This record gives sequence, C-alpha cells and structure tokens, in this order.
Amino acid sequence: MIAADELRQKFISSHQLQATVINGPTPLAYVDDQVLVVGDVLDGHTLTHIGPKGVVFQKEDLIIVLRLPVHWGTKSSRPASSPAAAESHEEPVDQESRAADEVHADDDG
Repeated sequence: MIAADELRQKFISSHQLQATVINGPTPLAYVDDQVLVVGDVLDGHTLTHIGPKGVVFQKEDLIIVLRLPVHWGTKSSRPASSPAAAESHEEPVDQESRAADEVHADDDG
C-alpha cells in the first residue's frame, strides 16, 4: 500500500489549481481546465472546500490542499524550500490539516 504522503504528493503533482471564484452564489474551482464545485470528485478525491487561496480535497482520512500559485514579488510569497519550511518537524498529515485550516480561515478575510 502506498503511504499517504506519496498519495498526497502524486495528487498534488498531477493536478493544478488555476483559479477560484468565491464571490458568486456557488463557489467554483478551476482545476486542470475543469470547473468544479464542492462535492465534485477528481481522481477519487472529493472537493470539500473552495477558498480564496486554495481548495481542499478529501478521500477517506486523506486531506489534500491545492493552493493557487503564489506570484513572486508579493508580500506573502515564500518558496517551499525556505528555511522555515525545511525546519518544520511536523508530520505531513498535521501540516496538511493545518494547511486545510488556513484555506478555510482565508474565507474570513
């Protein structure tokens, strides 16, 4: 059986979040040139949340966050290989759960 970390990385590397629309009556996510809504399934993973900066997919206990690309030069940009990311000693599931929480929190402002 493939580890959850490997499944998560495979999904993330196979799919690209291109845009989200959250100001209409139904939030939309544009993933791999497809328009998705909460409840849609992509490679067996159910889209459970659409936020302004990312989306959350879930399959059983596996939570996967796809984030919108960060444009370099913006205040919030930090490469994934930054020292802060490298120093993290959290379990991947905890990191992914926190990332999902951050995507949900983005809805508030």
